[in-house]
Amino acid sequence: MPHTPGPWEAYPPEDTCEHWVVEDGYGMTATVYGETPEAGANARLIAAAPEMLHCVLLFDYACHHGDGECLEAAVAKAKTLIAAAGQKTAEEEEDEEEDE
Repeated sequence: MPHTPGPWEAYPPEDTCEHWVVEDGYGMTATVYGETPEAGANARLIAAAPEMLHCVLLFDYACHHGDGECLEAAVAKAKTLIAAAGQKTAEEEEDEEEDE
């Protein structure tokens, strides 16, 4: 099933709106209702979906073809997506535990 490749951007509610708008560069939009932190997180997740799919496809290719360069690209993209989501990688969590 085809999807809209993006890039997508999530825009927070404006003064007159009570919903997030997620747009691509081609006129496609999605609406996430609410001004809660969860609504914002959901809007950002929707916006990141095309990049997450690309990351998963890189991992799939690397696993099936033993392509180390592709695996490195997938790991780098995953780390970028994790940081953009405001989360920590397993490596960062381990580093913090070692520092304690």
